[in-house]
Amino acid sequence: MTTTRSVFADWSPHGGELRGPLTWFGAAVGSVLPPGEDLSAEWFAWVLDQLVSEGDCILIVERTGGTGGYVQFLVDDAERLLYAETVSNEYLLSARALTPAEEMALLDLGWLPPSRSRDIDVPGSPNFNRLFEYPVPVGELAVLALKTLRLLHGDVRPGGLDVTFFRRKQKAPYGARGAREP
Repeated sequence: MTTTRSVFADWSPHGGELRGPLTWFGAAVGSVLPPGEDLSAEWFAWVLDQLVSEGDCILIVERTGGTGGYVQFLVDDAERLLYAETVSNEYLLSARALTPAEEMALLDLGWLPPSRSRDIDVPGSPNFNRLFEYPVPVGELAVLALKTLRLLHGDVRPGGLDVTFFRRKQKAPYGARGAREP
């Protein structure tokens, strides 16, 4: 699938993991992301389109300060899909656990419910998840991600979000291991 050079190729030219404020990413691609303004769905759809173009990689967007809530995206070229997840109570401290109303809101947004524990040998996901086949509807996915971040964190301003990007180390299909790889 990787036919064009994505912004991620420039952002991580040596294939290492990159982690930092979302505003760094904006600066790296020549885009001004005002830290106090909400991200637009159009900009986020562009980022997701670039992610799909990069292929076989993972992007995590989470609240600065590690509140535990995140959305993450795994691109699997071999299976021609993008797998998206957002946190469930399986990975949250009890003090930060999602309320039943928040869990219902995630389902109402279109997330599928968690279907297993953290046990990697059991099929399914311990998190709320969605699977998108190519061509990935990046506009729909961007709206879903931003609404989820707003629900979990109250806002979606670049100054309050961190990103982590890395290329997949294993080329095993998504279904063989899940989105979290060792």
